[in-house]
Amino acid sequence: MIDLALVPGEELEAAVAWLFRAAGVDAESARLISALVVAANRRGVDSHGVVLVPRYIRGLVAGSLNARPRFTWPVSDDAVAVLDADNAPGHLAAHTAMLGCLDRAGGHGIGLVLVRNTNHFGMAANYARMASERGFIGIATTNGPPVMAPFGGTTPSICNNPIAFAIPRGDRDVVLDMALSVVARGRIRTAALAGQPIPLGWARDKDGVPTTEAQKALEGQLEWIGGYKGYGLGLIIEILAGVLSGAKFGTDVSNQSVNNPTFAAAVPLQHGHFFVAIDVARFFQHREDFQRRLEALIVMIHASDLARDAAEIKLPGEPEWELEKRRAVEGIPVPNNVLTELKAVASELASGGADGSRMPALVRH
Repeated sequence: MIDLALVPGEELEAAVAWLFRAAGVDAESARLISALVVAANRRGVDSHGVVLVPRYIRGLVAGSLNARPRFTWPVSDDAVAVLDADNAPGHLAAHTAMLGCLDRAGGHGIGLVLVRNTNHFGMAANYARMASERGFIGIATTNGPPVMAPFGGTTPSICNNPIAFAIPRGDRDVVLDMALSVVARGRIRTAALAGQPIPLGWARDKDGVPTTEAQKALEGQLEWIGGYKGYGLGLIIEILAGVLSGAKFGTDVSNQSVNNPTFAAAVPLQHGHFFVAIDVARFFQHREDFQRRLEALIVMIHASDLARDAAEIKLPGEPEWELEKRRAVEGIPVPNNVLTELKAVASELASGGADGSRMPALVRH
């Protein structure tokens, strides 16, 4: 059983912001990145939260991430744009790009921004929700390191590319955020460390044979969700986020972070993101007409008879919304080994000359 500490979200954000600031990121950007990182933990997407902070910080210190990027816009048209993120932390690049989408959608009804020369951006829902919180529909996706073989192949060629949609609905937006593998690689790694088997259908070995042995799965490939359908969608995302954006794609993206993505120093990924914002008001005489039609659909969904093993029907995003409310009260569960690693990174920064006088207690030895 993993030892956990319950940490208030604000305390966790303050600690993460200090780490980014000490690694050379300006104060406002550090605050923004920390909020986006911890947002993943607030919603239960812990694999994309503070567990990855040591990787980001060590990448900044090593210079493989740019702490002070200069954003440029090689393409900037009425409704579309391309952002060159200058090897920035992905959270900062993605936030800037979605702001560009929202500005364009406000003027033209739709905004589309691609990003090149960027890095891991954490939870995709962060950026789709930026649109839905403003009353727009948001779409966010990205490519990344190759961890998935093409359907019928055995050589990892593309990422299990995540995609997120957010539909505005007051305080309970409909949010779908998913990667295209059956499970995250981290769950297989956890099973391997514990010497436990994995369910059949999660992964294949290096020869492309389905396996229940976690270590063989790590040496092989993840399974696509929906088989060839998931592969097809993953390939389309690779084209949109990688090929179209001018970023790296496929096996040109470094996979050095795949085997140890948590505590290893990052390498420049230089892959791409794809964002869209749609102003629903452009399609109706009154914005409320869209909400009325959406609620009518949701009534239809909830009218379904329950399956025998189901307690209720939930919309995409509702489990995360409920967990976010609970963690706001109870605190965010953080494994003690992750806290230990955050403290180690803080010590590295202090020994490297960072001012430790305001180091939050959470990361102080």
